[in-house]
Amino acid sequence: MGVIFIQEKTREQSLEIMNIKKEALTYAGEVFLEHRERIFAALQFLYQCSYIVQQYGSLILDAITGSWDEDTLWEEDVLLAISMADRDMPLKELLLCMVQKLADVYNWNETEKEILEGAKANGCFGHEWYVVYLYLTAGENICRGVSPEQFLLMARVMVPEQWLEDYDRYCKEWTQMRQEEQQEEKWERINEEFEEEISITTAFNRIFEEMGTDTMRFIMKEVDHKTLAAGIAFAKEPVRKRFLENMPAWQRKLVAGEWYHTRRYGYHWKDNLWAMDRMLMVAGLTGEA
Repeated sequence: MGVIFIQEKTREQSLEIMNIKKEALTYAGEVFLEHRERIFAALQFLYQCSYIVQQYGSLILDAITGSWDEDTLWEEDVLLAISMADRDMPLKELLLCMVQKLADVYNWNETEKEILEGAKANGCFGHEWYVVYLYLTAGENICRGVSPEQFLLMARVMVPEQWLEDYDRYCKEWTQMRQEEQQEEKWERINEEFEEEISITTAFNRIFEEMGTDTMRFIMKEVDHKTLAAGIAFAKEPVRKRFLENMPAWQRKLVAGEWYHTRRYGYHWKDNLWAMDRMLMVAGLTGEA
């Protein structure tokens, strides 16, 4: 997220925040009675902001305020945050202004001052100061890099007791939705990795099974023994046998030693795929791939 300074507040700033908090909390019941759904919409939006900041860094918040090219292809969790910004939320202009500032914030205390000045300039009064205080607290926690789960606990402290059951129900829905999205993303990533693995191994086995002996020997001279060992370790048996039969004794000894070592500690499949891909690239230079 970058280096963000959250220095100790000046005495004047601390007193101002304390006074805002004191006044704001007196309106908490009124806010939740009359604007509960809009407050929950804002909290869910900020919760999603905290999540994408954790995933991609604070600059991703520029996507929400429209500072990026509209043709950019975003991940689903970023698109969700962008769509949430269109919801009906209290002091929405002030909220989006804060999110924009969070994208490249350097000193939170200075940003907090700017938000407070904006609230005063917009003539905030009464229950609106509760909303301002809620947003500032959320903004500081996002700057501190708290996890989305910690963010929800932070917000819970500011919810009046009679509305905690509603808040907890909303939180359960939000977290469940995010967990389902994460699971879907995991399956997509797994399927992509399987497809990549199948594509590379299939091409590797086909090309080297059909390749001429002289070309195969040339390729074995062009790659180091570690790459060669990893590349053919999980090839089809006929392909692996062809390599072993056509490599010189000194190279076969090095490959065997590499296998002995890595078999004890285990190959990582990505290492094998990288080696296979590397050998396919060399084969491509010979015109055989």
